[in-house]
Amino acid sequence: MRVVAVGIKGTESVLILREEGGERYLPIFIDPFTAQAITRHMGGIKSNRPLTHDLMKTLIEFLGSRLAEVTVTKIENETFYAVLSIEGREIDARPSDAITLALKCNVPIYAAREVVDEGSCTLDEMKSGYPATERKGDPQEKTKQPQRKTEIVRKTKEPQSLESLKKQLDSAIKREDYEKAAELRDEIKQLEDKD
Repeated sequence: MRVVAVGIKGTESVLILREEGGERYLPIFIDPFTAQAITRHMGGIKSNRPLTHDLMKTLIEFLGSRLAEVTVTKIENETFYAVLSIEGREIDARPSDAITLALKCNVPIYAAREVVDEGSCTLDEMKSGYPATERKGDPQEKTKQPQRKTEIVRKTKEPQSLESLKKQLDSAIKREDYEKAAELRDEIKQLEDKD
């Protein structure tokens, strides 16, 4: 896989991978801080001090190891999982962190075939607004709306208290669901601005 872009869709950041020699794209929603780190790296912008991924690279090298590759291994409940391959061992990582580290270490990025089959889309589908409403890979599965769209509909039908939204925000951050956290942050800001 090759990183082709980091973009913004509403309040979310999306990392877009493309299969080498293919026409499928794999969009992965990521937190804005990692999106910024990837964008800075792709733009050749150096930081005065080492950022987290620079530190990780330095620590791996300091310990006499080498990152061989990273792999996006699975999608579960619309969450992507990845591993770092270091010295023949696999270390669990968020895909955004794994891919950022791969870019900094100049190593290959892979995705399991099942991940690409389930989570990928074509350029036309991306232009019309990814995520596509129909998942690939399971012909038995009927058209399925992404969870975040369902949440938006529910949000507009049931206004929630500021306290409830703040609790949900804390929970989303603990689960590292930064996409949901960004939505909640924006809703909280809107409520606070009204007061």
